[in-house]
Amino acid sequence: MKNRPCSCLIWLSALILLLFQGSDCISQGTELTVDDILRNLQSTFAEIEDYTVMLNVKSDIKQVRVPQMEVTAFFKQPDKLHLQSTGFAMLPREGMFINPNRFNREDFYMSILGKETLKDIETIKLELVHRNEKIKVRKLIIWVDPVRWISLKIDTVTWQGQSASVDFKYEKFQDRYWLPVKASAMMDLTGFKGFSRFHEMPDWENETESASNDRKGEITIQFYDYRINEGIPDFIFEQ
Repeated sequence: MKNRPCSCLIWLSALILLLFQGSDCISQGTELTVDDILRNLQSTFAEIEDYTVMLNVKSDIKQVRVPQMEVTAFFKQPDKLHLQSTGFAMLPREGMFINPNRFNREDFYMSILGKETLKDIETIKLELVHRNEKIKVRKLIIWVDPVRWISLKIDTVTWQGQSASVDFKYEKFQDRYWLPVKASAMMDLTGFKGFSRFHEMPDWENETESASNDRKGEITIQFYDYRINEGIPDFIFEQ
């Protein structure tokens, strides 16, 4: 009977650990595997069934003239994403809307690169390299917050060598969901040939070689007016 309070305390601690999805594994000294990290990221991500959010996008990239844009983003589990705007908006989509449901060992080589302090938070640095060379993004490096199980920073590199490094700032919504409110993306689009006359880019096809090789800059995205788990009809994603 003397051990009963201790047993209850152990049981309660285990329950708290489960509810917080292993958030204190690092503090306890337990080494996490890649599968542990992905499972926690996916579990946190699964709590949001759908959301709609407005994006204010400002671009400052050499040789690329893109006006400030307003974009509406719609997401619905497990993997539906639709972006809606009145004109062309440059967004590093592969690094801005990361869906951990897509990460699996059949499609990616995965490894843990170690721990790194980012914004006073000790993060886990995760590397994912795509097995399929036909996929645009070759490699992702993700800095994972092992307490909230969110991505604080994401680096992406394409097979052609273009890259984006995206830093996120989060806020808590409905006293439950951590969602980004700002993203700053440092871009290097050197050699990028993804635009056409359909993207409202004057004189794109007449640019010199030196101009096409000088496309570095920053994209800043503000997220606002979140609507979470209100239900989004499927036809939105068929547009």
